Amino acid sequence: MQIQEHTKLLQDLVRARIQRSIEIKQALLSDTAFHDHVAHVAMQIVKSLRAGGKVMFFGNGGSAADAQRTARAGSRKSEIHLHGSAHRGIRRKNEGDGGLHHLRPYG
Repeated sequence: MQIQEHTKLLQDLVRARIQRSIEIKQALLSDTAFHDHVAHVAMQIVKSLRAGGKVMFFGNGGSAADAQRTARAGSRKSEIHLHGSAHRGIRRKNEGDGGLHHLRPYG
């Protein structure tokens, strides 16, 4: 197989993957039950954090890396934007580990 044939196969593969991604996103856009479910989960997370709870992310392989990035992004957001008990919860849970013990609650 020549380079041009390989290039064509790879271009076709890229187009097919992008098209499949578009189809999945279009299906999600039209799925109101999915929207309701995501909104419900988001509200449960907010309630938990406001009550001093925490959110745990898990994964295996590539999903583990996604979970770590999501948790890290959420942690930074908590440091900046959350007020009151959620912020104090982060502070209390990490006092002994050399991590976020320096955080102080807002207000």
